[in-house]
Amino acid sequence: MFLKPCLGIILFAVLLAPALAEGDPELNPQHPESYVVVTGDTLWDISGKFLRFPWRWMELWRNNPQIENPNLIYPGDVIAVRLVDGKPVAEIVRGGAMTRVSPTGRGGTIKLSPSIRTSALAEAIPTIPLDAIQPFLSHTRVVTSADVLDHAAYVVGHSDHRLAAAAGDSIYVRGIATDTPIHYGIYRVGHPYNRPSDPPVLLGVEATFVGEAELKRLGDPATLLVTESVSEILSGDRLLPEQTLSFDRNFIPHAPEKPIEGHIIDILDGSPSVARLQAVVLDKGQEDGLGIGHVLMIYQSGDVATDPITHETINLPEEKAGLLMIFRVFDHVSYALILEAQKDMRILDTVRSPNYPTKDTR
Repeated sequence: MFLKPCLGIILFAVLLAPALAEGDPELNPQHPESYVVVTGDTLWDISGKFLRFPWRWMELWRNNPQIENPNLIYPGDVIAVRLVDGKPVAEIVRGGAMTRVSPTGRGGTIKLSPSIRTSALAEAIPTIPLDAIQPFLSHTRVVTSADVLDHAAYVVGHSDHRLAAAAGDSIYVRGIATDTPIHYGIYRVGHPYNRPSDPPVLLGVEATFVGEAELKRLGDPATLLVTESVSEILSGDRLLPEQTLSFDRNFIPHAPEKPIEGHIIDILDGSPSVARLQAVVLDKGQEDGLGIGHVLMIYQSGDVATDPITHETINLPEEKAGLLMIFRVFDHVSYALILEAQKDMRILDTVRSPNYPTKDTR
């Protein structure tokens, strides 16, 4: 795969952004005066130590001449928040040591003294746990309809009269008319993703990844070498040109620019329920204004109850259940990681942007 993510180095912009319309970032009432970064930390978890709403973390940053490389945060770095003109501002000392000068309680003044980094090869901490989303960054794919796969090139046979192929085997494919590109993903039609409406609206179809192949000889059929396989490759499996994906430093948690409301419509690992650090599918995508890094609140659908007096059937109110962040976007669906979970969550629970009107995002 020609995947080019800055994985492991998903970073915060180091700047003091203008205050948003909703005011300055609100500090967590229990925030520490400073925090020493340790191996295993994520920037999201550190944000939650200082802020009530972690996705507003980048608004705290400002340039700090003591930082050799302000784009990276490493184990051993010291992070603190102080007040500048009454507004909270984050500072960092590269592998630093902290000395309190005049403690004034949370938000007071502290002095940070730089020190020499003892491990020059220490890896920067990621924004979120990358192993939770790695399987869904490259291989998983959503196409607009099953027709996309139905009209794609397909496997007609395998070398040595085998019924199935695996990595290292040759396969024979019809429908490849040019020698560019030479790298292909091998897929099967998965289940459809529908918007929960009456009638349901098809948003896309999962293309289930089974392997990768490289073109060796053009013809009808063409000959390809299987370079990777996650299951047996069978006659009838479809081939699509490999995607070139790019993830840059804009992968920063932040609220969408406009109000968005949608639903969780699937769980990517097939689990029966939704939990923290699980990847889910939403019925909103790029065409709806969602992008990588967008944060949405999750609301648990209310149960149905019978009024004991009137015997009417009523819908109980929904309750805030958690928070998720988008990490991959398609035309009409997107993949998101559950970052916070206060209650059990289910498929068809509602998701809303923090700026969605008349809804409490706290």
